Amino acid sequence: MKNLLSVFAAAAVFALSYLLFSGPDELQEGEIVRTGSMEISNSTSYQYDVPYQARFSSLPELKIELIKGSAYLEVVEQRVDGFIFKTSNLGYSEAEGAYVEWSATGFIDK
Repeated sequence: MKNLLSVFAAAAVFALSYLLFSGPDELQEGEIVRTGSMEISNSTSYQYDVPYQARFSSLPELKIELIKGSAYLEVVEQRVDGFIFKTSNLGYSEAEGAYVEWSATGFIDK
């Protein structure tokens, strides 16, 4: 009985480790990541249309974040060939500017 519990405990530890350390950062075979960055304007509310370098076969996993400055970002539309995001409540120094980085992970349309 102790051996069976030891095997079960080891299997549980392995499964938990796998779930914790093999997250969404691991790419599947054929999956790619496209990235970009851009300066955003000082408008109070403005939309940006960002095209991907290549068309994805389905909607990619999109991550977008403000890396410098302060603003509210909202993805308005996501497509296989790009996305549109909107900014509002921009607050930053004109000298410093505000910058956005994005990444899209998925499979490219062949």
